[in-house]
Amino acid sequence: MKCSQCLPVLFVLAAPALSLGDYYTCSNDVPNEIGAMYRTDEGDNLVETFGESVLSYPIYQTFDSKGELYVADYGNGKIQRFSADGTYLGVFAENLGQMGSIQFLPDGSLLSARYEGGPILHFAENGLRLPDFVSNTGLNRHGQMAVDSSGNVYVCSWVENTILWYDPAGNPLGVFSDLASSGIEGVVGMLFDANGDMYVSEYLTYKIKKLDANGSYLGDVFSTNGECEYLSYDSAGNLLVPQFFNNLVERYDPAGNLLGTALEAPGPYLTIAGPETFAPSSVSIRRGRLESGNVGSLVNVDGDALRVCKFIVPNQVIPPVEVEVSGLTTNLSPSHLNFYLSSRMVHSGAFRQEVVMVRADGTPSTTVRRADSLSGSTKTVALYADVPSNFVTVDGLVRARYLIRQTGPASVSAWCHEADQASWTIVP
Repeated sequence: MKCSQCLPVLFVLAAPALSLGDYYTCSNDVPNEIGAMYRTDEGDNLVETFGESVLSYPIYQTFDSKGELYVADYGNGKIQRFSADGTYLGVFAENLGQMGSIQFLPDGSLLSARYEGGPILHFAENGLRLPDFVSNTGLNRHGQMAVDSSGNVYVCSWVENTILWYDPAGNPLGVFSDLASSGIEGVVGMLFDANGDMYVSEYLTYKIKKLDANGSYLGDVFSTNGECEYLSYDSAGNLLVPQFFNNLVERYDPAGNLLGTALEAPGPYLTIAGPETFAPSSVSIRRGRLESGNVGSLVNVDGDALRVCKFIVPNQVIPPVEVEVSGLTTNLSPSHLNFYLSSRMVHSGAFRQEVVMVRADGTPSTTVRRADSLSGSTKTVALYADVPSNFVTVDGLVRARYLIRQTGPASVSAWCHEADQASWTIVP
């Protein structure tokens, strides 16, 4: 799989604070052990180059839930971190040997499958090395990893023509698909679709094939024009297929129709998809009333806030105000789903803000992970779905609620609550 030419890596990103559909491409000059990252906009125009001083043969990359870029640096045996604008954030983990694909789990921890086979390494969000997720897969030459909507982990071998799978704790579930028995050879890339079926890329035959949710062979989807590597989606849900020796990445619709060339570069090597950020599409009042604002008030931090104001007197009880914020996505089976809300509260009594995500069945969840940050009087709440697919309806609706509730005596004063930005981040 390695060769003596440059090996770029395409990454499709829709990251916070950047344009939806930006591409991140990793290029390697293998003989000189030089690597670099390229950011290209949705029109395939080069925007910037970064990482040249720290990367050597980067082989795989992915984004965390905050939109930071993690790069498996094969040449240095490290996982390197960058912000979405290319700022180097340092080494996440090192002394790792031959790095292969990396993959975040729904709990925010990171897996790394060694290129040559053996263990699947496991890291906490802060880079702390955890016990191996899998001590030894028994496979030779790991390919792309994938995680399904239940958190199960899949890893393939392009030498042994099989896909193994593991539960979210790393316990083996056996052989997901014996590719060789279906005449499939040299699978490098795997990618789930919205129905839970899996695309696989057959490197030497130039074909994209499909397995059902049980690992059974469904048939060929389409043929590409070259050696096809790791797979990803673009921001519109089309497939991006890198071709190793043709020096390009082609874009296909889900039915396999060629839409054109997404990127021309000296030897695309592999590709994966990054997060998409989208704004609310509607706001509804479940209890109480708003003083001012609408869904547009939540799109940007611009002073046009969703606002609740009251004038209260001693011992007055203020009725709760509960707001539901909804958004729409085309990704029905995400691997990550996060909700963010920035707000400001000024008061002289005891009030509490509660923020929850709403499951597809309409019930609020109490099991999502939460992180709060404070900047001046502005508080940002981040919620991370435990099982992301449970929070997306069949129509692609996602919902969150926030509640402002009085918890104690109030003095003679006005109190005010403002919510000035809400968004979702979703990862295929």
